[in-house]
Amino acid sequence: MAFRAAALALPEGSAPLRAALTLVVALTIQTVAMLAWMAAKDRAELARVARAWAPGLLVGLAGASASAGWFTAMTLQKVAYVRALGQIELVFTFATSVFWFREKISRLELLGASVIVLAILALISGA
Repeated sequence: MAFRAAALALPEGSAPLRAALTLVVALTIQTVAMLAWMAAKDRAELARVARAWAPGLLVGLAGASASAGWFTAMTLQKVAYVRALGQIELVFTFATSVFWFREKISRLELLGASVIVLAILALISGA
């Protein structure tokens, strides 16, 4: 909710632009905080991260792109709706583990995925 409030507090601009600016500020704060923590607590890990910059950059760009989608959606719509609808990612993760990685699923896992889908359908239908 704070990210939505921050994006909506910006004076003007399109929703994607306000979301992008909010995201840049949030990522900058997170990056500085993580660098400071790693420098203080685990310099060896910081060195390993620096050596693995190429794959890390690709992963970071993918994550930032996904966050841009989240921030834009939350700027355009109520956070509760966006987060609830976003739970569909759990269903896609579940489906990927079953169909791509051929993992065995339990009845409880299947029940959980079904509850998520039903909850999203209820939310969309306005129930």
